[in-house]
Amino acid sequence: MKIGIVIDNVYQVGGVERVASLLCRIFSENLQNEVTLFSTFTRPGEGLPAFKYSDQIRIVHLSENIDKNSWLVTNSFSQKTFLKYAVLSQLKKQLKNHPQDILISTVCWCNCFLPFFKGKAKNIACEHVSFEAIPLLYRWASRLFFRFSDAAVFLTQGNAEKYTFMPAEKRFVIPNALSFMPEKSSDCTAKRIISLTRFSHEKGNDILLEIAARLKNLIPGWYIDVFGAGSEEVELKKCAKKLNLDDFLKFHAPTSNAAEELLTSSIYLLYSRSEGLPMALLEAQSCGLPAVSFACGYGPGAIITNNVDGFLIAPGNVDDYVQAVVTLAHDDELRKKFGATARLNSQHFTPERIAAMWKDLFERLS
Repeated sequence: MKIGIVIDNVYQVGGVERVASLLCRIFSENLQNEVTLFSTFTRPGEGLPAFKYSDQIRIVHLSENIDKNSWLVTNSFSQKTFLKYAVLSQLKKQLKNHPQDILISTVCWCNCFLPFFKGKAKNIACEHVSFEAIPLLYRWASRLFFRFSDAAVFLTQGNAEKYTFMPAEKRFVIPNALSFMPEKSSDCTAKRIISLTRFSHEKGNDILLEIAARLKNLIPGWYIDVFGAGSEEVELKKCAKKLNLDDFLKFHAPTSNAAEELLTSSIYLLYSRSEGLPMALLEAQSCGLPAVSFACGYGPGAIITNNVDGFLIAPGNVDDYVQAVVTLAHDDELRKKFGATARLNSQHFTPERIAAMWKDLFERLS
């Protein structure tokens, strides 16, 4: 079977791009399919893929033949709209020359319009963020056009239930798969707290600064390492300096070895305003870390069992969030117990289990 996956940017480090790389591996290696990755707004030679792909994965850059300096692009009253149409037109041409049996979109805007450009392929709209976090324009477009997709995949049951405007028989829940399962687990003894994030508004790093300012004097000897990049990075570092957090909260570039960093930590923090099914939280569990997270959207609650392998905190409740971190930092036995349970619970997201769910969906569409 030939399977195509549409992503925004193969050069970009992000959760959706990481998930796409995992899907490529699962479809190619676990399910023995021929896989093509379609990157929307990129051209060949602009960089290296942010994640590793085997030589068996064909990568197509849909902007390769689009003249970004043309009059239509530079003078269009809606440049982004024109580029999206141009990209979908290029995809349609690619599908004519290289037909796909299944076409999966991981891009919000593309999910809405792909049914009209897919050719003969069966298309699957794959949503990685909660419905409330989708821009208003595309929420309306979803209501109009999702029904024309052959199927839609959601990461959690809670998010799937928001799409009542799509027939129930077309809605499927398939969570993200673990990207790795290390042989060993963290012993949860290091006084190190960690977060893997992106420096953007929805990720709530400004909330982290408030949390860190209150934690600093409550858990002496501990410190927080944050790995990430993004548009708010410079401002966040300035604010952290003003709050005298330099010796407690440290910012680092995105890591290429998440497992190593997680295994040398003892608590994982997630403080986002919205989340789908956060990959980094799954990875933290696989490394045996207890986590503290706001119950934002539906994702964290689908991973963390409150007061069993971590703490789920009501969104925006900084007081309870700080207290949960203090509790874990001060109680060695509880931290280790939560960590061991977290690693055990991460088995629900193994690639083998997720591959079986995708295989069942493909068979239904055949």
